[in-house]
Amino acid sequence: MWKNEFLPSIRREVKLEIETLSANIQALTDRCNQIEQSIQFLSDKYDTVLGILQATKKQIAGLEVNAKEQADQISKLQEADYGKDCTIDVMQQYLRRDCIEITGIPVLPLDNPKQLVLELGSLIGVSISEDQISTAHRLPDTKKVQNRIIAKFVQRDKREEFYKKKKNLIGKKSSLLPSVQAEMGKSVFSDNKIHINESLTAYRKRLFGRI
Repeated sequence: MWKNEFLPSIRREVKLEIETLSANIQALTDRCNQIEQSIQFLSDKYDTVLGILQATKKQIAGLEVNAKEQADQISKLQEADYGKDCTIDVMQQYLRRDCIEITGIPVLPLDNPKQLVLELGSLIGVSISEDQISTAHRLPDTKKVQNRIIAKFVQRDKREEFYKKKKNLIGKKSSLLPSVQAEMGKSVFSDNKIHINESLTAYRKRLFGRI
């Protein structure tokens, strides 16, 4: 009975288990092979990405060197331009050495800046004649300053005298000038303080906040 019935049955069951186990092992082996292939694929991709990253780092390093060289060159050019601007500003200011700027005298219908400068000289106690003024004319108004006149003197010492006596303007206004007084209440309605200033270049005016 053992030989004829139980033993064959046990053999069948063992065989079935072995077949099932073999199938599971094969499936696991296939899965491991798939995982290994995936790992190899990722490894290859990693190597590719690593190569690209290294090449990119080299390119970035090259660009950084180039950018630094460009920045140094720009800095040198800016310094050169600044030097030229300073030279030009010095030259422009030198050309203004005989000039002064006057503000506060209103524009008149028959505006004569040179005559107004003569009257202003008389007001502050400077004896000056028309031939001592090379030229005088109005300047365009700015956001901060209106009613500007620039006057260029023939003689430097007369210009210096005129400028130093600006302190005599304290307490005096534009209506004290004969030409302005004649128009007060007609074409002129504002009585302004008069100021005498150095004639500065646009750059120097920006530094002093006069524009």
